[in-house]
Amino acid sequence: MRTREINLFIFFFCIIPTCIYLTSCSDNNDDKAEEYDPKNPIELTRFFPDSGGIATRFIIEGKNFGSDTANVQVFFNEKKATVLNVKGSKIYSLVPKLPGEFCNVTVVVGEQTESFSDIFHYKEQYSVTTIAGQPGTEEFVEGPLATAQFGLVNHVAVDKENNLFITQRKEVGAPICSVLNEKNGTVTYLFKGTDNLNVPTVDDDTQIVYVPLDGGDTYFEMNPANMWVPRTRQILHPSAEEQAEGKKDFKIDWKHSFAFSRFDGMIYTRAWSGNLVRFDPETRVGELVESGLGQSSDSYLVFDPLNPEILYISYTQRHCIYTYNLLTKEHKLFAGAPGQAGWNDGYLLDAEFNSPRQLTLDLEGNVFVADEKNHCIRRIDKQGIVTTAIGQPGKSGYADGTPEEALFNSPRGAVVDAEGNVYITDHENRCIRKLTLQ
Repeated sequence: MRTREINLFIFFFCIIPTCIYLTSCSDNNDDKAEEYDPKNPIELTRFFPDSGGIATRFIIEGKNFGSDTANVQVFFNEKKATVLNVKGSKIYSLVPKLPGEFCNVTVVVGEQTESFSDIFHYKEQYSVTTIAGQPGTEEFVEGPLATAQFGLVNHVAVDKENNLFITQRKEVGAPICSVLNEKNGTVTYLFKGTDNLNVPTVDDDTQIVYVPLDGGDTYFEMNPANMWVPRTRQILHPSAEEQAEGKKDFKIDWKHSFAFSRFDGMIYTRAWSGNLVRFDPETRVGELVESGLGQSSDSYLVFDPLNPEILYISYTQRHCIYTYNLLTKEHKLFAGAPGQAGWNDGYLLDAEFNSPRQLTLDLEGNVFVADEKNHCIRRIDKQGIVTTAIGQPGKSGYADGTPEEALFNSPRGAVVDAEGNVYITDHENRCIRKLTLQ
């Protein structure tokens, strides 16, 4: 055998196995080093980044974390993060959704718990997507979300099953009411009105849906027990005997919104002329509550879920929002400058709106307003600060995305579901949009 061949033989059969053995030993030592030792404390050194939003990749450095992801938990305040990987001195995780603006970061390994003294800053961000409809369409077409079409979508309500009840105006296409179920991925025709269909409301107890027609005392009633087959109804005037007992008669010229009250179980509406009227959904008998509230204006009503005696009223032509207290009868300016159209964020009475329409409240008491002619969605938080949640003030268009990207064209309707998502009827874009906070 030649010398060169002998050398190669020695190399492959002696040197390489030795290297493999040493590498194997090294790997075993590393694996052993990454084992969690419950007899020794875990140590936290640092985390990064120090701020971010949902699904931000988050790294924690320290000691004695082990290598078993099932044995490690990371919390941002009370929200549990997804742990991707653990390698002895590092934990790789994802920031959870909406843990709070300022977060204490806590690590749990086995039965040991440690927290950082530094605070992680969570950055909230809204994002809007289109869930149904196509810009430029005129006629209503039911079917899958991807192919469904609308005319001028007007307003929207939501029930406990997350069915969205959508009304459509008659200027482009017929005044149609439909139901959208995002989970099932369908839009379904319900009925056609004889006049413009306005803001529906859902009875919290029965889940019956009530849809007001534009003029007079007429409305539609849809019971889920009957698959929402519409029934034409009238708000009945109190009889002479009922008036003698204290019920005041009423007059409605035009009405734009219904709102169900958990405070007294009645449905409220306000006429263009300024009459605030309520009626019993069972007997349908109505009565005048107050007159002279913001005369000569469209108006949109919603009750506060945390303070059910408080009714919010947006006055479209007056460019402002009031509250009405059912107990004290106080009608009070809440936000905006009466009679002054514009756009300005800030404290309640410094803020400006331009034709605010349907408004909605989340379960924490934050108010969302479809600010039609500003082409955006405004948010009023519990501290009384008005901000532009999404949309470019004064700029119409169509685009999904973040607050820096999204565009609307005359949004009129807004309703929030139990998870805090806001559904928007984008009037001129003929689309249903979904605003989520991440």
